Order: sequence, then C-alpha cells, then structure tokens
Amino acid sequence: ALTQQALKSPRQASNWIARGRHLLTRKDGQAAAADFNRALQASPESAEARCGRAEAMLLLGKFREAIADCNIVLEKEAHPRALSLRGDAYF
Repeated sequence: ALTQQALKSPRQASNWIARGRHLLTRKDGQAAAADFNRALQASPESAEARCGRAEAMLLLGKFREAIADCNIVLEKEAHPRALSLRGDAYF
C-alpha cells in the first residue's frame, strides 16, 4: 500500500517519508535512503526527510553523511531528532 501511494503521487514527500520509515523498521537502509532522497527531491526543506536519510546513513555505517544531514537541519532549527541522530553518529 505504501509503495502504491508513493508511486501514485511521486511529488508528495509524505508518501516517500512513510515508506522510508517502514523500510527503516525493516533495517533496509539502502532502500530507505533512496525513499528519503525521493522525499527530498519533492520537498528539499523537509527536516523529517533529511532526518530519515540520516538514520538510513547510520544503518549503512555512513556516519559523515548522517552528520551532514543533521547539520543541515540544525542550521535551521533545534530539531530534537536531528540532535539525537547526530549524537548517535558521533558515538
């Protein structure tokens, strides 16, 4: 159902975010990162999509990329999830 929704409305970032979150629960970092990339294409300023991609990068062991995504979010707002993920990446 999530895949059908995302493909039906590919410019709707929330659909890709929902699918990406689902993939994170399945520990599929590669596919989740791809979905968060699609969400960022649709909504480049989305903190939710950027944090999701950061979490996917952590799963993949790409700590610098995760930190970079968190820093982009944190430049705009004190986002609790970005702070937490960045801490995890440094740890």
